[in-house]
Amino acid sequence: MVVTTMLNNYLFVIITGWFLMARSSTVLAAIYAKPGCKGECGNITIPFPFGIGSSNCFLDKWFEISCRNSTTPFLEHTQLQVLNISLYDYNNDYRPSEWVQVRSPISFFNCANKTSKKSANLTGSPFYYSSENDFVAVSCGAFAKYETRSGNRLVQDGCTSSSSTCSSSFNSSNNVDFSNCDDGVKCCRTSLDMGDSFKISMDNDSSTTLATNRDNEYCKYAFLIDHSEIDKYKTSHDDDLDYYVPALLSWSLNVTYFDIFKTDVMPTTSSSFDCESYDVITLNSSLNRIYSCRCSKGFRGSAYIQDGCQVIN
Repeated sequence: MVVTTMLNNYLFVIITGWFLMARSSTVLAAIYAKPGCKGECGNITIPFPFGIGSSNCFLDKWFEISCRNSTTPFLEHTQLQVLNISLYDYNNDYRPSEWVQVRSPISFFNCANKTSKKSANLTGSPFYYSSENDFVAVSCGAFAKYETRSGNRLVQDGCTSSSSTCSSSFNSSNNVDFSNCDDGVKCCRTSLDMGDSFKISMDNDSSTTLATNRDNEYCKYAFLIDHSEIDKYKTSHDDDLDYYVPALLSWSLNVTYFDIFKTDVMPTTSSSFDCESYDVITLNSSLNRIYSCRCSKGFRGSAYIQDGCQVIN
């Protein structure tokens, strides 16, 4: 009898704990999504201005999420697979900014059985490639270049990997420690300028007399990668690499208060959130437009929906 009672109590604790965790997950999604809208796709929270379903659930077409097989979110208009979404979070000291982590293609050059896909062109959208990405190239004697645009501004940069440390038997199928790419040994890495388009090209490093015809034979590849993710790939074998790696997109809005909150006037002060805005002067009126909104420190949720910022418990 005592054993049975103890077992029943034990089962009650387990079931109650599971129920509370499931309920907590559901409530968390509800804070981030608009009322009546689905707030998760698989295990990924989908916060407004992103949304799934009817047009009321997302800000505009750029923020529409399609949830494929009920598990995998995609930005519907750019067809980029979403790995994670974060709104401004003052409680995250490491990365407080807004971003979307997506699968970004690897560009392969002279690699057997591998084909390259182009990075998405984000021109005309609110999204742009974040400066929190790194540009990485892998091979010997490679001069990898990237080109990114932001409006009329064109930036071209790149990096060079050394030939001097490579033996005649080197091939990029050997494990390469990406975390040491700053030294230019078998790979190279550089920071990225933000922009709404991104192109990669690859040449041999002709600046050194050590460059040989053998450099033409090496498999070379380059990619854009979220800086915080690079250690996960630092000893990847190129045969094991997927065709994609995680990269970050940032975004900036250009909408009015009414577009988001359905009111022309926002509170001048609020303890739970604030918005960055600017005035656009026209012949007939002055429009207050929003760059971004964020929950205040100690609050969490989506600042783009009414009462979306909740006190952290």
